[in-house]
Amino acid sequence: MGFGGTWSFVPQVFSVNDKFIPKLHNGHILGATAALFVPLAVLLAKGIAPLFVVSALGVLLIGLIKKRTVTLWMGPVLLFLSVFAGGSLLTWFWSITPGETLKTGIHLAATFFGAAVLYAAAGGLSKNECKIFQNGMILGGFIGFALIAFEFATNAWLSRFLYGLDGKLLFLIDEGYTAALNPGLAATALYFWPWSLAVWKRFRPPVAVTGISSAALLFLLSQSEVVVLCLIAGSVACALALVASRIMPLLLAAVVALGVLAAPAIPGLIPDPMVPGKSPPYLSPSAIHRIVIWKNAVKHIREKPIFGSGFDTTRGLY
Repeated sequence: MGFGGTWSFVPQVFSVNDKFIPKLHNGHILGATAALFVPLAVLLAKGIAPLFVVSALGVLLIGLIKKRTVTLWMGPVLLFLSVFAGGSLLTWFWSITPGETLKTGIHLAATFFGAAVLYAAAGGLSKNECKIFQNGMILGGFIGFALIAFEFATNAWLSRFLYGLDGKLLFLIDEGYTAALNPGLAATALYFWPWSLAVWKRFRPPVAVTGISSAALLFLLSQSEVVVLCLIAGSVACALALVASRIMPLLLAAVVALGVLAAPAIPGLIPDPMVPGKSPPYLSPSAIHRIVIWKNAVKHIREKPIFGSGFDTTRGLY
């Protein structure tokens, strides 16, 4: 993953004839994933995680059955993810909640491995497989953005039906239910940029500009700053991938590392909601709750700055 070559693990436990899946390849798996991503994000945001699992398992099984291999791209990003997952599991030995540490650590390691499998599969697509993948991305984007437009036009009619939101105040902002779309819109904002590139390459300028502009305007209808921030972050990442693809993995690794190191200093810059009169009026109850958690975690970080209390033990610190 990133720089370097590939590494293939060759298991000796499969003797399945590839006639079982003679025409199925990674382009189909990734294309179907791309086609389903935005519709799922809009209507069932939590469905993205199962979609990721199914996609990674599909690619893994195709490699094992057809090629008898599991191929990963060696490089600094894969090394960083391996060290991060291994270090998280290592904290089980001194964790104050060893069960939670082990469970979350295994989930994290499995997620990283699945991401590495998908990354290697995407990097090894043939020209025909790339075309199928792009078809899925373009189709899923048009369907997904049409759903988003419908939801904004009908005050989230489908979401209200699926989640039974009518009469509930949980998602109400300015007497609207479209806030229920925010989690999916944040994920879709990252999807928007590669989708735009695929649309631009596939269609004539008038059609491409109309489609891309219409989709971009939908994000401005969102009532969440996070959605706009994701759109901006996606544009920066996409631009860097286009102009500096070789150093992009190192840049991402550096951003993550700096973010982890700087995280303990950030809560101290925010007023303490537990002090009367200090809580900013623009903060939502959910935001206040998270700030309290962060400030409490910082105290424990200062007490054990090197080893901490174990991975994913925040809930056990109260």
